Amino acid sequence: MKGASGGASRRRSSVKNYFALILLLEFFMIGVFTAADVFLFYVFFEAMLVPMYFIIGSFGGPRRQYAAMKFFLYSLVGGLLMLASVIGVYVSSGTSSFAFGDLVGHVPQGATGKWLFLGFFIAFAIKAPLVPFHTWLPDAGAEAPRAARRCSSASSTRWAPSASCATACHCSRPRRAPSRCRS
Repeated sequence: MKGASGGASRRRSSVKNYFALILLLEFFMIGVFTAADVFLFYVFFEAMLVPMYFIIGSFGGPRRQYAAMKFFLYSLVGGLLMLASVIGVYVSSGTSSFAFGDLVGHVPQGATGKWLFLGFFIAFAIKAPLVPFHTWLPDAGAEAPRAARRCSSASSTRWAPSASCATACHCSRPRRAPSRCRS
C-alpha cells in the first residue's frame, strides 16, 4: 500500500513539473515576441531550449533521450551562431545599445552586413527547421508529448521565420532623419 501512494505522489509531481515546463516555455515564447532589443531577444530565444529539452527528455516516448539531445545540440549550434551575429551587429554598428531602434541604419551594408545576415539566417533556419537543418525535427516531434509537440511546432515554424524577417528588416533599414515639426 505504501508503494502505491508513493507512485501517485510521484505522478502528481510529474504532472506539476510537466505543466510548469509548458508554462515556462510559453513565457519564453512571449518574451521572444516582446523583446525590444537584440540581446534580450537572443536570451529568450535560447532560453526556450531548456524547458523543451526537459519536456522531450523527461516526458517523451521511448527514444526521448536521443531526441532531446539531438534537439539540444542542433539548437545550441544555431544559438552560438546567433550569438556571434548579435555580437557582430553590436560591434559593427558603433552604437552602445542593443535596442532595435538604435541599430536601425547603423549595421554595415557591405560584406560585413551580408555575413551578419547569413549568421542570423542559418541560426533561424536551424530553429525553423529548414532543409538541410531539419533533421532534429522528426525525432523531437515523434518523441515529444502532444502539448510539447504543438508548442514546438508553433514556435519553430511560426516565429523563427518571422523573427528572421524582422531582424533583417530592423537591421538593414536606412536611418531616417528626425522629423521636425513646425509650429
